[in-house]
Amino acid sequence: MRNGRLCCPGKNRRSAGRVTGDVKRQAKRRWRDPTRFFSWGQKQQLIRQANGRCEHTPPLWFRCPAEGTEADHIHPWSRGGPTEMWNGQLLCRRHNRRKSNRVPSPLYSWRLARWRKRY
Repeated sequence: MRNGRLCCPGKNRRSAGRVTGDVKRQAKRRWRDPTRFFSWGQKQQLIRQANGRCEHTPPLWFRCPAEGTEADHIHPWSRGGPTEMWNGQLLCRRHNRRKSNRVPSPLYSWRLARWRKRY
């Protein structure tokens, strides 16, 4: 400060903009289900539903033959997907890591529902 004036008045304006930017970012946060992981009972039900196999279905091939070891959210939890049975699938470790937190296409969801009717 010099003589009661700020040396760099522009800095104050920029920092005020950052505060409002942070508030805007907080308002855009997605709702998240408070339950992050599937319970043991839900995992058992997913295993029975998938007959213990990975449910990944590539577009041109048959279902993955590997053992399903991980319960996964079809619509990722980090992107607002709930931890409920209709949003769960059983995947092998390789396919779960490959899927990461990507939101599947409507075609993937349709194919998964179609495959589930067969087993």
